Amino acid sequence: MFTVRLLGDPPTLDPAHTTDTVGGGIVRQIFDGLVDLDPVTLEVRPAVAASWVEEEGGQSYVFTLRDDVRFHDGQAVTAADVRASFERVLAPATASERPWSLLDLEGAEEFHRGAASSVRGIEVLDDRRIRLRLSRPSALFLPFLAMEAASIVPSSAGSDGRFGTAPVGCGPFRLTAWRHDIEVRLERFDGYYGGAPAIASLRFRVVPDRTAALEEYRRGTMDLLDQLPPGRLESLRRERPQEVFEWPILAMTYFGMNQGKPPFEGRPALRRAFNHAIDREAICRVVLEGAAEPIPGVLPPALRWGTRAPEGYAYDPALSRALLAEAGFPGGGGLEEIVLWHRADGLVQRVCEVVQANLGEVGVRVRLRSADWAAYLDATNRGESAFFHATWYADYPDPDNFLYVLLNSAMRGAAGNDSYYANPRFDALVEEARRIADREQRARLYAEAESLAVAEAPWIFGYAMRDVALVAPRWDGIGLPAVGDWAIDFSGVRQRKP
Repeated sequence: MFTVRLLGDPPTLDPAHTTDTVGGGIVRQIFDGLVDLDPVTLEVRPAVAASWVEEEGGQSYVFTLRDDVRFHDGQAVTAADVRASFERVLAPATASERPWSLLDLEGAEEFHRGAASSVRGIEVLDDRRIRLRLSRPSALFLPFLAMEAASIVPSSAGSDGRFGTAPVGCGPFRLTAWRHDIEVRLERFDGYYGGAPAIASLRFRVVPDRTAALEEYRRGTMDLLDQLPPGRLESLRRERPQEVFEWPILAMTYFGMNQGKPPFEGRPALRRAFNHAIDREAICRVVLEGAAEPIPGVLPPALRWGTRAPEGYAYDPALSRALLAEAGFPGGGGLEEIVLWHRADGLVQRVCEVVQANLGEVGVRVRLRSADWAAYLDATNRGESAFFHATWYADYPDPDNFLYVLLNSAMRGAAGNDSYYANPRFDALVEEARRIADREQRARLYAEAESLAVAEAPWIFGYAMRDVALVAPRWDGIGLPAVGDWAIDFSGVRQRKP
């Protein structure tokens, strides 16, 4: 058995509704899609589809399914299941948070609105072949098919919520038990088309407290620990150098300021004041022990594609105070106490305490509010929280996954844009970038869009992250995904030979 620590209970195990890394890491073990991403290079590679042929200049694809793919109940996976899976995500009754990942399919918009009975861009040719036709060529379509929402589920999967607690997929592991707030247990699927995993079972233990989780790891009852207690990284680097893994990932942290709520609504000067008040360098160097670097905008450096970064916001308390006065709150006067939401986690709380102290130095009163993972996610998705700590891990290696998903006005709320940012020019830029294939053109559009967002400051722009994980020395085969440890493929994990 291989045991992994979870920070909280997954909200769901239904890929149509998975938007978080807690549930997503488990969903990836249970389900596969037509394609997936190589964890290191992030290139699209075959999965349930053995191959595909591009037609009409990238506007149509014919996928040929492997003939040895089975669901966990023994049923063969067919092209009809692929069609049903995609239409399930797009169906209004499902109310998926990620229908946008499939809206490039011809007729998907009409089907999603309830104006059509099927998606005309999905054509089942026979049991093993399916044609997917797009309304326009898209550089993002194949990476979208590697997302959790595009996982293949049985045609019988309903949309009433029960599938999320008793999922059936065709991935390397199948669900055997889910004791809420305690653990999720999977066992290897011997009929997996990629070969049965070496480990017999995979256990995800819910241990919200990082210190308690580290103690379990030290006792040998935890095999992978993805988050370390505050202030322990440097000592663990010395004590257990062979067990500490560190690598750059496509992820970043920010502090959202909900533009649909007071005090941030209609006050860009206030939002800029908050940015200038925060000492990001100190957070990265001291609190995060060098496992992060400040970034001036939205994108992690690897996704800026050679374009110049925006100027960003320097730590400047004097300028912050001047902007507070410009916003109508000199010295913080007249500004009510602001609640900063964050998930219940010791290190996250330490970061938020620095933000609280920095804002306090310029006269802004901030109260911290901690919530478990599900409650925190619900509050931010519904727009209840005006000010919140957030971390975003890339679903696919493209600036679109940060700029479009997190800031496009069409994505407000649970779809990704929790800050409720809305700018028509920004929307036009990121939407145009989705419709063209030339990387240089796309990079220029994204650079302009990022500069617009930085100027309007829907967030306190934070830092790009390095992933850190402890792995017990008795194991081999742990890959280090460029999108983060949450996406580790455990089918390749094996016990180390003596």
